[in-house]
Amino acid sequence: MELERIRIENYRGKDFDLCPRKRNLFLGANGAGKTSLCDAIRFGITGLASEDVRNTAVWILYKNGMDTERVRGRTNTFKVNGKRVTEEALNLAVADTAGLPVPRSEKPEEKGKRKRIDPLESVKITSSSEVL
Repeated sequence: MELERIRIENYRGKDFDLCPRKRNLFLGANGAGKTSLCDAIRFGITGLASEDVRNTAVWILYKNGMDTERVRGRTNTFKVNGKRVTEEALNLAVADTAGLPVPRSEKPEEKGKRKRIDPLESVKITSSSEVL
């Protein structure tokens, strides 16, 4: 999965707008936002963020032309190609773009019971602060 452009608004008080390449190096003093940038990208792709992250938006344009947006605020909104969708639909679109296998929604013994599908639950995005 290749990312073409990422716009981040108010993620822990930081705004970013970047066009990532194959390798990216972020340098800066403590508190400059390096880890926040990585966390915001993870939120944009997977929806995972700590509970203290509020009133933020992450928009991602993928190389295949698909764009997604996650907004966490008073109401959470999710969009794929500018159209509002459910969080599950956004996660499935990202998983499809990444070529991830999508779990089956129903097993024979679970017929009729709605079970949430999250194909991104095993996706990991790490920064050097998490590795070292």
